[in-house]
Amino acid sequence: LDIWLMANCFYCVSSQTGLDEVSRIFRKPALNINCLPLSHLVSYSHCITVPKHLVWMETNRQLNLNEYLVNSYLRTQEYENAKIKIIDLSTKEIIEAVLEMESILNGTWQNTDEDQQLQDRFWDIFKSQRSFSKYNQFIHPDARIGAKFLKKNITLLD
Repeated sequence: LDIWLMANCFYCVSSQTGLDEVSRIFRKPALNINCLPLSHLVSYSHCITVPKHLVWMETNRQLNLNEYLVNSYLRTQEYENAKIKIIDLSTKEIIEAVLEMESILNGTWQNTDEDQQLQDRFWDIFKSQRSFSKYNQFIHPDARIGAKFLKKNITLLD
């Protein structure tokens, strides 16, 4: 049934934990939410990614994109050792991401100049990281970071 669902869905909502790869075999778009590490984000297919928030425990400041990518750990303990707090997306943020994906797929999304500038800035920073060539190498034209997420977390791009 899992395979059938992934083959017949309009798009897949996942936390980038594996089953979403089956949807990609069938060329279904994916909304990747609450996923880490950001260095492993899917850039090779049609998707929107909205990662968990990462905050320095000592200062309560959100990590910027370079810090996110340098501190790309696979285990919660590693984040704790680095004194980084992991914060799940809020229900509102998840709903915003779902509505963005729906709007894009239904052809009603209006990409603003600001949206495009933020996406471009994100990918420029992302591609400049050493880990880019190890995990990503290709950016699909329809791979993006959630627009509302970027607007609300603009310090990510500092």
